[in-house]
Amino acid sequence: MASLKEELDRIATTEGVEMALVAGRDGFIIEYSGGEGSVAEGVGAIASSSLGASEVIGQELGRGALGAAMLEYERGTVMMNRVGVDAVLLVVLAPDATIGKVRYDVKKIIPELSAAL
Repeated sequence: MASLKEELDRIATTEGVEMALVAGRDGFIIEYSGGEGSVAEGVGAIASSSLGASEVIGQELGRGALGAAMLEYERGTVMMNRVGVDAVLLVVLAPDATIGKVRYDVKKIIPELSAAL
C-alpha cells in the first residue's frame, strides 16, 4: 500500500493541480504535496472549518453527509473532499485545469487516502 505522501504526490502531479493536502478536522496539516508549506498550513485550518460549515448546510437541508465541495475563484478552483471521518483533502487547481478529470481522479483515490491515514 502506498503512503499518504505517495498518494498526494500522485494527485499533485495530475495536470492542472497545483497543490494537494490532507488536514485533520482540527485544522492541522497531516501531509501535503506541491505548493509551499506556509500556504498549506494556513489553508488547512480554513479548509477544515469550511468543510464543517458545509456539512451543517447539508444537515439543515436534509441532504445527508457531505462528500465533496468545490469553490470556483477568478484564478482557479479549490476542491474539498471528506477523507474518512477525521480528515479533509484539499486540491488546488490552476485556472486552466480540466475539473472533471481531476474530480474523477480524486474520487478514485479517496479510498487509498483513507487507508493510508
